[in-house]
Amino acid sequence: MDGQHFIYTPYWLRVVAIVCLTAILALSIVVTIFYIHTNKEDWILLALSAAQVSASGLVVVLFLFFSARDVGSTGLQHKADRFLCTTFPSACALIDFPVAEPRTWGDMKIGQRFIRKNREQAPTEVLVRHNMGENAAFYRIGKQDRALTMRLQANVYELTVSYYFPAASQGEVEGLKDKLDWALQRYTEIGGYAISWYFSKEEFDSRTYASVHLTRVFPEDFLENEKLKLFFCQDVAASTRSLIKECGAQRIATTY
Repeated sequence: MDGQHFIYTPYWLRVVAIVCLTAILALSIVVTIFYIHTNKEDWILLALSAAQVSASGLVVVLFLFFSARDVGSTGLQHKADRFLCTTFPSACALIDFPVAEPRTWGDMKIGQRFIRKNREQAPTEVLVRHNMGENAAFYRIGKQDRALTMRLQANVYELTVSYYFPAASQGEVEGLKDKLDWALQRYTEIGGYAISWYFSKEEFDSRTYASVHLTRVFPEDFLENEKLKLFFCQDVAASTRSLIKECGAQRIATTY
């Protein structure tokens, strides 16, 4: 069973908490034994109270720190669907957003509603093809005159980013490799993605494409880790923006 701890705590904090509670419990037992044959009932009551509190605290701490809750395949699938249908495309919506007008820092406004407003007004069109429950989705990203088809597969923590370029034959693949080598270096040299190229007839429109597939294995809690998901989405969005610009500069077709 793959699980998640109820609360995240650093390793050092776990050690300190367990050691302190254990020490208090041991000291309380020693004090109780030492004064049990004397008339100092106040010390005995104090020691017993401390022992009870520390023992209860130790049980709770051990439960919270070391027990795991079952995430469940249904819950993970829901998170994957939301990631593919909402989180990732919302980051891609800002790919073609115009450069902001200069303003003094005091006039800058921040907040979720401003982010949401910018996404709603973004000129980038993001079309999504996804059946709920599948581990992948297709996207058409960009403006009508320079849109790019891509696919994102999220196999829990193994992610594959794929881009598709119109091609008539296998021979065109090598040419695309050379032309797009620089644009894909952000994935391969910085991000550590494994890369592979294919030529095939694709099911989404029954046409032939040269496609590049970039795969990376992330930590097992990827779908639970909001910071990691934000990093991935913004990184891929920035890389996709660069790829679209490079295709324009190299006159590489991105649509039929």
